[in-house]
Amino acid sequence: MDLMAGVPRGLRHLYRVDLPADRCLPARRRPATRVLPSCIPAVTWQPVSLDCPRLSGTGGVMAGYFIANYTITNQVGYKEYLAAVGPILTAHGAENIVIDRDSELLEGSAGQVTVVLRFATKAAAKAWYESPEYRAIRHLRTDNTEGIGVIAEGK
Repeated sequence: MDLMAGVPRGLRHLYRVDLPADRCLPARRRPATRVLPSCIPAVTWQPVSLDCPRLSGTGGVMAGYFIANYTITNQVGYKEYLAAVGPILTAHGAENIVIDRDSELLEGSAGQVTVVLRFATKAAAKAWYESPEYRAIRHLRTDNTEGIGVIAEGK
């Protein structure tokens, strides 16, 4: 039995099949030459949206990431930032994924420091970045480094 009958070949990857175990159709009489199971599961076709986010281990919501790459221009000022940022990150539920002070350049131009922080959602990452606590110390990083910072979604 072809469960994909009626779905064009080029679109079959856009569909999923739900086979509920508690719903079966009664067996039909078949010619003796064909052997079929006594119960055929009900099939429901549901198109999969191409613009929906991928599901992750956070209950279907994608995590948010703050990614920074920079070069430290003033070590003393940057140390003040490091001393102040830890408790703020903890209060906002951030998880340190990558903290590398000797990043290896492969393409383009990049700084020596790479930081990746994970938050529960992209909105949570943005809320941390725009929080009054972080805004009060953000200048300690931006005034003492040269580089970039972005917020992105991922698993």
